[in-house]
Amino acid sequence: MFRRPPRSPFQVDTDPAFDDWDLRQARDRVQEGDWSAARNVLDASNGDWERKIHRASVLAELASGRDQWLHAWLSTSPHDPSGVALVAAALNARAGQARGTAAATDTTLHQFQSFAELSEQSEA
Repeated sequence: MFRRPPRSPFQVDTDPAFDDWDLRQARDRVQEGDWSAARNVLDASNGDWERKIHRASVLAELASGRDQWLHAWLSTSPHDPSGVALVAAALNARAGQARGTAAATDTTLHQFQSFAELSEQSEA
């Protein structure tokens, strides 16, 4: 009489890498300290700018929390355009995190100042 509805065999995949398995694998390798995986997956975009921008945004979000791998990349190749762009994107992500998602009236002066400082750094 009171049966439970059957469970769905499908799982919702909320990974921001979507179905880009190369990006997922590169992100996993980056988390293990292999920064070259990030460079390689960005270079493998082969002129597909939409794919490259998506890959960069996923990697930048990762770097906004743990960026040792990104600093290692830039210490090896300080003028690599992809690496420099990732630094700016990571700083931009940090700025958004510092600002938070609350309405301006519920955001502290410290949050606004952190947002402004990180935003300026990302422009440099």
